Amino acid sequence: MAGEDFWRELGTKDLRTLLLERGGLLRVSNFFPQEQADRCLATLQSVSWTESSSGLYEGHGDSAKHWFYRYDGELEVAARLRSLCPELFSSFQAARYDAGGNLAAHDDSNYFAIARTDRNTTARYPAGAVVFRKIALIYYLTKDWREDYGGALLDLHSSEAKCLVPRFNSAVAFLVPRVHQVQDLAKGCPPRFSVFGWFSDDKGYPTKAELGQMPWLSTCESRER
Repeated sequence: MAGEDFWRELGTKDLRTLLLERGGLLRVSNFFPQEQADRCLATLQSVSWTESSSGLYEGHGDSAKHWFYRYDGELEVAARLRSLCPELFSSFQAARYDAGGNLAAHDDSNYFAIARTDRNTTARYPAGAVVFRKIALIYYLTKDWREDYGGALLDLHSSEAKCLVPRFNSAVAFLVPRVHQVQDLAKGCPPRFSVFGWFSDDKGYPTKAELGQMPWLSTCESRER
């Protein structure tokens, strides 16, 4: 889906509706203006990174083995990303995957209490509120990425995996839970930069009885259990 079409449709529908209409996953090219994407990449090439490995992120959910570097500082694109779902609690970070970086298969389902120091608190979602991830988004910022570098997003929602090779200034959004992983990055590949995060709310995940009425979730649930 082209970026101009995405933003036009977002003017009349919310992101969750757009995802439901497309089977739970949506890929958008030319997501932001080229100049803004270039500035964001330049920022990520100059910041200091923190290693992240093993376990999942803070909260309660199945663990997913991973190894990459993350940056938790504020980014220019963060405000625009938050505007995609202003009614939900949002949290975004940047990632840098080097050769050997990876993220094992998992479905992103997780819940957590909003930290007192979280800069994204709102009147609806104050510190201490417990929220559940509902929509994931990845914004890719590496130019001229090749499939043989690895590092692709593997969508494992169905019996046949779908490989989404990173493209500069493109975004992938999907409903949570949805099983996916990041391929191991090949030896000698350049760094792979992205901004990733979730939109969450205070409603728990559906019960098994309710899953039968949600076909975009049922495959994820059966694969995980």
